[in-house]
Amino acid sequence: EDIALYRNMLVGIAPEALPDDVPAPRVGFVRPPQWSRLEASTLRLLEEAALRLSRAGATVVDAAMPLEFAQAEEDHRVISCREFVQNFTREIEHHWNEISEDLRNGKIKTGMGYGFDPYRAAQISAARCRGGLAAVFADYDVLLAPAAVGDAPIGWNTGDSTLASPWSLMHTPCM
Repeated sequence: EDIALYRNMLVGIAPEALPDDVPAPRVGFVRPPQWSRLEASTLRLLEEAALRLSRAGATVVDAAMPLEFAQAEEDHRVISCREFVQNFTREIEHHWNEISEDLRNGKIKTGMGYGFDPYRAAQISAARCRGGLAAVFADYDVLLAPAAVGDAPIGWNTGDSTLASPWSLMHTPCM
């Protein structure tokens, strides 16, 4: 029911009941290169989710990601930081002192450090990875993967969301 409602919201059509003969979902369990950075609670939740899906009848197997996926976090950083600087050139040039120190010393400084060649290389790598991801989805209906290292801290900061970066780069949702 939740999936039907979600589908309705995404594509703007009325939900339809699933027929009785729908095969069990094929779930690819992704253990990304950043797996070792996950908090213990996140590891437990993912393992538990995989086990519960399996017990509910889903086929859950480890999913092999394209080789380029290992570089996706860095590719996303190069692309997003460089494009951030390009998109906010006016603010950077005319309102530098009004920009937070965190932003000036973080994303802006990083983005200013990337020239065209690394940016283009990251774009090419990302396109290759998207092609490889399409092949992964030939074997799975959905991927189970961490979207964050752990819980978001209390306050305005969302915490370490770098695990969502590869999925953003792939133009795929990650929840």
